[in-house]
Amino acid sequence: MTNRRKQWELIGCYDCGGNVSFSAMACPHCGSREPAGPYVQSSKERRLHGIEEKNDQTLIV
Repeated sequence: MTNRRKQWELIGCYDCGGNVSFSAMACPHCGSREPAGPYVQSSKERRLHGIEEKNDQTLIV
């Protein structure tokens, strides 16, 4: 049971592929600051960001 739990807590580093703890701040193998990979926005977040950007442009004009 302990072995399975350890496997769940590990992810593959986005840059080098080495096993890294999900809560790690950096990959111990390659030093990547984002071992889980870049943040990916959901479609809802992209839509809201577009609305905010349009509002900002309107305020500037």
